[in-house]
Amino acid sequence: MTFPDLLSNLLSLPLMWGVALFSIIVHEGAHLIVARLCGMKVSEVHVCSGPRWSWQWGSTSVKIGLAPSSVGHIMIPALNSAKHWQQALIYLAGPLAQTAIITPLCLSLYMTAPPFLGYTAAAYAIHYIVVNVNSALSSGQDLYEFGRCVWRAIR
Repeated sequence: MTFPDLLSNLLSLPLMWGVALFSIIVHEGAHLIVARLCGMKVSEVHVCSGPRWSWQWGSTSVKIGLAPSSVGHIMIPALNSAKHWQQALIYLAGPLAQTAIITPLCLSLYMTAPPFLGYTAAAYAIHYIVVNVNSALSSGQDLYEFGRCVWRAIR
């Protein structure tokens, strides 16, 4: 590996780390926004792991870690007592927002990668699009719960 290739790899990693962290924040944030729009109280939002920032936002405890590990959760105490269509919207909000926002972001990174980043950033962007869409659309828990809510509503 030549020095420019090494430099390109090193400069691309923080960029893709930022995209990964942003992706998880978008996913969990969409659940939060839809839950609040449905009139539900959200007690906790936790994004990523490792050293983190935490603060209170109204009655919601927000924790954002620095290690994007595809770990995030949101606590909605009254979720089980909500109407089925509200539950379905809340579960579907994360994967849809993640796919709708992060995929165009990664495509634009791919198409406009600065020359000093070279093909490394472009390769990371394309890889992340595939990983992002796959994780968003096949995220087992969200889509399983969405299907369960729809099934209970039509039974």
